[in-house]
Amino acid sequence: EDTNNVLAEGTSLFASRITSGSSVYSTAAAQMASIADNFEVFGISLVQPDGTEATPGGNITLYLQADMIYDRNEIVVYHMADDGTLSEIPSDGYGRYVRFDTDETGIFIVCVPGVAFVMPMWGYAVILVACVLVIAVAVTVTVILVRRKKKATEA
Repeated sequence: EDTNNVLAEGTSLFASRITSGSSVYSTAAAQMASIADNFEVFGISLVQPDGTEATPGGNITLYLQADMIYDRNEIVVYHMADDGTLSEIPSDGYGRYVRFDTDETGIFIVCVPGVAFVMPMWGYAVILVACVLVIAVAVTVTVILVRRKKKATEA
């Protein structure tokens, strides 16, 4: 939507979903590694009727159809600059779409923040050793208390 009339008459919007295998997606995945496991990458460009790239002179409203499993109340949108830096853009759910205002084009990432914790193998070993130690201490304390009680009843 161009409610502010910042684009020239006849400007076309081209949107594409960028999938794995491209350098843009790889850069986005590297940037999102510590932010979110679930994300989608979109490329947005504006083209004037003469074929040249259009740049908005102010905010336009974009609607992106994100994955249906994403909770629209938790979605966050980022703009990724050419150098890979991310800028968060205020957004909100709009039915099955994500709506946000921007004055930029380029790469946008829609995500649900959160990275799953993966226990390293040595973590399981530490937990196992700790459990064995707790059991050993419990058995030792029980044996000591039983022997003391026996000595007390014999005397």
